[in-house]
Amino acid sequence: MNTDNKNYQITRREALCSLAALPMITFGLTIPDKTVPSVHYGSVIAQCTASVEACWELGKSSEASDVMLAFQSASKYQPLLETIARQSSQHRKEALDLATRYALLVGVTAHALRIDCFLLPKETLDSTDNYINAIESLLYEIVVYSHWSPSLASS
Repeated sequence: MNTDNKNYQITRREALCSLAALPMITFGLTIPDKTVPSVHYGSVIAQCTASVEACWELGKSSEASDVMLAFQSASKYQPLLETIARQSSQHRKEALDLATRYALLVGVTAHALRIDCFLLPKETLDSTDNYINAIESLLYEIVVYSHWSPSLASS
């Protein structure tokens, strides 16, 4: 970002990247095994709601770094939202909805990264390939869970 030029305005891409990373930065999700206190669940839901749209836009980018940011962000938020859904009846419906959106986003971006594998370092591709299998299983669980537990999803 150009801070020297007073007339400089943030680019669309910079704004999307900031929105995509907002929950990760705000709640310290880059720290391994970091948990979010339940009093912050409402804020997590609000920020993840804004972030999911930015992640979808970045996921459609032709830039591998944008797709990777969308993948990494969604990969962080999706399990957190599942935890919120399990632990908070107040936020369950919103958390399940967002967790599903992020799970789909992870699958789509993982697929895009796999197709564009020549742009990625080998270690990233290896972890992405492993992650794709886990996401396929997760998507199946979410579909089955929401189909067989409609009362949970609507509470």
